[in-house]
Amino acid sequence: MVFEGLKLTILGMSVVFIFLVILVFIIKLNSKLCAKSTSRELDALNREPIAPQPSSDGNLVAVISAAIKKFKTK
Repeated sequence: MVFEGLKLTILGMSVVFIFLVILVFIIKLNSKLCAKSTSRELDALNREPIAPQPSSDGNLVAVISAAIKKFKTK
């Protein structure tokens, strides 16, 4: 009875160990596959940002100001 318990314990620990080893290999493979896309994203972030064009839409500013004023008077 004790021997069967030991066999079951060793079998269970072996299954968990094998699963963890497979999981480590999958994570390493995933990191290598994602490294290419990550380097492309970093290159895109390191480029000079495009400056937004200054807006001279006075009508839009007036509408937003009126909305803020009306909101504050509630």
